[in-house]
Amino acid sequence: MYASIGQKADLFSHKDFLIFQTEDEDEITFQAGGEKLRIALIELPTNIDYPLYQKRK
Repeated sequence: MYASIGQKADLFSHKDFLIFQTEDEDEITFQAGGEKLRIALIELPTNIDYPLYQKRK
């Protein structure tokens, strides 16, 4: 289960992939519901000063 402050909590299942994006600083709460909870958080830049690699075909 996850929720932002003041928002309704939502459930997620084993091996779900979640994406969060916000313009303002926010707080998110995660709660395990009967399973062990493992989370990997990755912060990605929205603007970069180098060229991206071309997608391989």
